[in-house]
Amino acid sequence: MIKKVGYLPQNPKLFFIHETIGEELDAVMKQWNIVSQEEANSLLELFQIAHLKDRHPYDLSGGELQKAALACILIRKPELLLLDEPTKGLDPISKEKFATLLLNLRKKGMTILMTTHDIEFAALYATKCGMMFQGQITTEGAPREFFKGNFFYTTMVQRLFRGQADDIMTIERALQCIDQA
Repeated sequence: MIKKVGYLPQNPKLFFIHETIGEELDAVMKQWNIVSQEEANSLLELFQIAHLKDRHPYDLSGGELQKAALACILIRKPELLLLDEPTKGLDPISKEKFATLLLNLRKKGMTILMTTHDIEFAALYATKCGMMFQGQITTEGAPREFFKGNFFYTTMVQRLFRGQADDIMTIERALQCIDQA
């Protein structure tokens, strides 16, 4: 059962116990009887961190560390992926690549549950959003309805256009509207 669940903590430093990223990945592969070094290398290439394989995890930036931890998790091919603030430390290009990866994993049948304060990311890529308060989900829905009806916890663009254009929820959508005009 444990192999079916992958968890990326908010602080990925907690994930690492070995001296290098490569050693950590090798240890994960050994623990779960995974023999495909090609797959491991492919994940490192995908996250553009192959050149960091021989570096100590604590010598990496926050985004690099996040990517390395995710590579170690994904090598196991979990069915359920739990992500706690996964876009923390990622630059916009890495965030976009991360979103593409999540969309591809979802297409392959993986269930992804993410906690995030990155409202724009959730608005663009989540299929369902919810707000938790004191351990209870207080509201939930598809991103469009969730952010449209939420006064405080919504996208910046939704705040700007509130009451004027209900279908504009993200910068990307606003730019589409400008292009169509």
